Amino acid sequence: MAVKSHGTITKTKFDTWKVWFYFRDDNGNRIRRSKTFEKKQEAKAALAAHVTAMEKNTAVLPDSNTLSEWLSFWLEQFKSSKIEETTLYG
Repeated sequence: MAVKSHGTITKTKFDTWKVWFYFRDDNGNRIRRSKTFEKKQEAKAALAAHVTAMEKNTAVLPDSNTLSEWLSFWLEQFKSSKIEETTLYG
């Protein structure tokens, strides 16, 4: 039986460490996301946390919303009830 890989760590030419995180979408297609770290220990810790989340089925695929979309959602859902309407809509 083959061992599933949930990510890899590689050293970049800038002496930083890149972690590739692997996810599966609803159709079973593999999706890769990466993050760069200054220290190898940080990269190992991030990959270990991702592997744990994948094994517990708690890993969440990063959202593809833009910052503008997310901030609009945040403002409407979380802040609109706590601030004055004139502040919300200017």
